[in-house]
Amino acid sequence: MIDRMRHFFNLLKLLMILGSSIVKGSKNKFKAEGLFDLGKLGLDGVDGMIIALGDSNADQFRDIFTLSSDQRSVSLYLWDRDISEFVSVPKNPVISRTVEDFIITNVIATDVNYDGRLDLLVMGSVDPSSSLNSDLKMEVWYGIDGTSFRPGIKIPSSLSPHPLVFDAEGTMAVDLLGLPSSLPGILKVWRNQADATQDSVPFAIKDIPFHEPVDCKLPNPHSNAFIDLDGDCLADVFLTCEAENGRISFQIWSNTKSHGYSLARSGVLPLGTKQVSFTDIDRDGTIDMVFVACPSDDECSINVAYNQQIPLCTSGQRSNCRDPENLCTADPNFQFSFDSTQPSFTSLPIKNLFPDFTIMTELSPTDFRGRSPISLQAGDYNMDGFPDLLVIIEPIGSRRGSHGAPRLLESVQCDEKHCTESQTSAKRRTFVPLSQGAEILNSINDAKGAFFMDIGEDGTLDLVVQRANKNGPTSRSLAFIKNNYFNDAFFLKAIMLNGACSSRCATRGNSTEHRPYGVNYAGASYKFTIQDTYGKRRAAAVGQIPFSTYASPMTPYCFFGLGRTNNYVENLFVGSTRRQSAHFINVEGLLPNSQLVIIPYQETGQNSPVSWKKELYLHPGDWIPWVTATLVAATLVLAIIVGVLHINEKREDERERRRKAHTINFDAL
Repeated sequence: MIDRMRHFFNLLKLLMILGSSIVKGSKNKFKAEGLFDLGKLGLDGVDGMIIALGDSNADQFRDIFTLSSDQRSVSLYLWDRDISEFVSVPKNPVISRTVEDFIITNVIATDVNYDGRLDLLVMGSVDPSSSLNSDLKMEVWYGIDGTSFRPGIKIPSSLSPHPLVFDAEGTMAVDLLGLPSSLPGILKVWRNQADATQDSVPFAIKDIPFHEPVDCKLPNPHSNAFIDLDGDCLADVFLTCEAENGRISFQIWSNTKSHGYSLARSGVLPLGTKQVSFTDIDRDGTIDMVFVACPSDDECSINVAYNQQIPLCTSGQRSNCRDPENLCTADPNFQFSFDSTQPSFTSLPIKNLFPDFTIMTELSPTDFRGRSPISLQAGDYNMDGFPDLLVIIEPIGSRRGSHGAPRLLESVQCDEKHCTESQTSAKRRTFVPLSQGAEILNSINDAKGAFFMDIGEDGTLDLVVQRANKNGPTSRSLAFIKNNYFNDAFFLKAIMLNGACSSRCATRGNSTEHRPYGVNYAGASYKFTIQDTYGKRRAAAVGQIPFSTYASPMTPYCFFGLGRTNNYVENLFVGSTRRQSAHFINVEGLLPNSQLVIIPYQETGQNSPVSWKKELYLHPGDWIPWVTATLVAATLVLAIIVGVLHINEKREDERERRRKAHTINFDAL
């Protein structure tokens, strides 16, 4: 009997192991650890570049917009979950020619008319390659049904610096901040006046909601952004300005909620500063600056300016700190320092990482007609909670943009080998090249751009590399790279919508309803706390779509690496740009490896987030049927074991009863 039971339990263990392997195999077709080529994913015939991302058909899977190699048309490809590929919509290209027939240099996918559908804001000029600063023409193409768009509506043009998408009045509608061509040198707002119809005039030029006069000459390109920098979960305006001597400075205009924007900080950036990106490098709950600076073409460095704010309160500390239960508290004394002798600023020379290489910061006019700067791409590929960097390097002395090689830089804690003593004691971060499993990146030497994207929405940050194509200098070949590193860590994804409607939106003049997932709302803020395996509470901050200028595709969601933890996400604060007494909510006890959707819908006249809806989706979803099947099979095996043992026990009892009965009868005789 004991041997028989051991046999059954060994069979049960084998079934559980087999079920577990099926679960893992259903998620990853790659068994080894590293980065792997996914192929073209249905885009074999596409020779253009990815210029924008968005959920056009509102199925909660990211779709892509591509710009043709002649920069005249835009096509839409939807992600098909069943075949794990992108498929063309029936009426591609969705923009065959712009109204004024200009060369397209940027496409912003967002909800312009506040109807819960994805629209396209298209920018370009007649001759963007000209050294003269020609006007930047703009058109809005309203989305119809998730696969097609109405003909473009012209809006007032801008000077060559691209306008920034932001929220001027705290309505969560799309406004633009820039320099109208009709008023050269004067910063203005393209105020949103669309009325949810598909023929309304989108914008009107208005004065900026800034308290003080703005003394800032916008460079082209610039690094303007809309992101929370003072810690109150309310997005601020970051401007870069150009002085007469060519030096780049910055201005931070804090969103005061009650009366517009006020100048909070200004300063001069290091010599040769290129595009500035924003991310929480050291996981302290504040947004830092990370950028490349090149005093000369061959002397470039990766720089981090840490946002100096009040720290997170620890046990026993109650003053001069930020309460974990109230993370959205502004620190009016926040500071950025660019002094290399201070631990609040770190600089990592590229030559220390890649001898004989420099970093690619912009494409040449032969690779893209128009200004096309390349910024550092931040993303937590290994989900340890500290953002890593995706960069493109090129050999020193080569023609700009001709031999781009993508590299993934892993964030590591400073030590005496890589940082100064003060930086090490302050627990700052530095970066080292990822080599193990990254052979596919090392084989690419014709990259023109790269960015992070969760392909297939399976909870890992994958890579997309845009390579040169033999069909012409402005054509591209797309490389999708799977992140298949086995990380003992968790993640959380979040997206805030624009509150245009509740769970479903009714289209005017149409009886059908649609979900409002494809709006690409810019300016949302996230701050959360979680305890690591050592019981230490950590905070982190992320901003949603801080900028969308200069053909820089950004994912509409935010991806947080949680690191190793055995706990829930304690508090996730989600901030909107609404100017009301309570502009954020606190979501408690979130499960790791899930996606949160915030729908900040409010009825007219309501000034409270009590009506905001929260939708939580567990990730990944593909393994749930397999786990269910494994559980059912295991239950059946256990039931069979119990049944067999029960039957054997009954038989044994019957034999014992008969034996005793026979003995009694024999004795009676």
